[in-house]
Amino acid sequence: MDQTTTGHKSPWQLNFLSGPMMGRSMSLSLGENWVGSSAECDVILPDRDVAARHLRLHVGHIAVSIQNATDAAATLNGEALGAGRRTLVPGDVVGAGSIRFGIQWAAPALAVPPEYEQAAVAAHNSPLLAWASGVPGALARIDVRKWLLGVLLAWAVLALAAGGYYVVTRRGNAQWAGANQFERIRMVQQALAGYPELTVAPGDGGKLVISGYLPTAGERERVQHVIEPFGGVTLGKIYNVDRMVAEARQYFSDTPLSVSYGGHGKLVISGVAPPAGSAALAQRIRNFQHDAAPAAKVIDEVQYRGAQGPVNLGSGAPLPEIVGVYQDDSGTRFIQTQNGEHFFEGAQMRDGLKIVSIAPDTVVFERGGQKIVWHIAGPGQP
Repeated sequence: MDQTTTGHKSPWQLNFLSGPMMGRSMSLSLGENWVGSSAECDVILPDRDVAARHLRLHVGHIAVSIQNATDAAATLNGEALGAGRRTLVPGDVVGAGSIRFGIQWAAPALAVPPEYEQAAVAAHNSPLLAWASGVPGALARIDVRKWLLGVLLAWAVLALAAGGYYVVTRRGNAQWAGANQFERIRMVQQALAGYPELTVAPGDGGKLVISGYLPTAGERERVQHVIEPFGGVTLGKIYNVDRMVAEARQYFSDTPLSVSYGGHGKLVISGVAPPAGSAALAQRIRNFQHDAAPAAKVIDEVQYRGAQGPVNLGSGAPLPEIVGVYQDDSGTRFIQTQNGEHFFEGAQMRDGLKIVSIAPDTVVFERGGQKIVWHIAGPGQP
């Protein structure tokens, strides 16, 4: 990175449309900005298909350009992005791996649309208020007429209050109508703050689609009520946690295993497998993992007491969350996950895997007393 030109915030920002950072925005610095999966990049994309230093952005006050710095695939508005520089404009969408992000000017504060300001001014200058304030002084000296003046002024105040309420209530609709897609996603996410396992993503025709997990089927109607004020927001695939857990428990009801919910669609299978039936139970769990996808992710935390040898894997990661294996400046190797976390030797990962050792060509995990050997291969691995 060019230290002479970077470090100062530019008027440009990236808005993530998919992946773990979907719905978030990130400001760009003036000068050169690297995008990739390396921890040294200015913008880190947690995806195994993204190269260490994948894209190079040249950011100025007026314009931004982009170029693909590797042989790995990248797209600009759905078309292949090559090594040559391409100029970006607000609204362009860039893709790398499974992650898409857009380029936008940094969003300014939302202003009240002119038509609503005019409505407030018209209410303030209403004929009724002007007439009441212009009553001749002679009329004000008569008690009855003073009373009449007071009534008229009271009605004028009520009219102003009603007009102000109209402006305030309509302002929310005005903000929604004037917001871009990224701002709308944030507004819906704030409204659904009580449902942390729901996600908001762009859909077809500029609509927003809500998907994810709800505790019970009855919560779906409540969510529908929450999103009613927003136009163009629909419900997509919503899974009921209580039903998922009930079906899993029924599937394993004739075994010594138990099922619990781990959040965000994770079903955790735990317990102690008898030595005589360990292999059969392990295969049964794998079958259930296949059948439950993509609605649920099944986590095997069973303790296998049988004398099982190590499981050897190919170049595929043992967990979908794993992006790859890297090393820092000191040469210490670590595993990076999609959310940017780093795990070193001896660390316990969230899905029950313990990292026993990280070698240049293999990583050894342990779960439930069984060792799992991951053979590292393929481009992008150190």
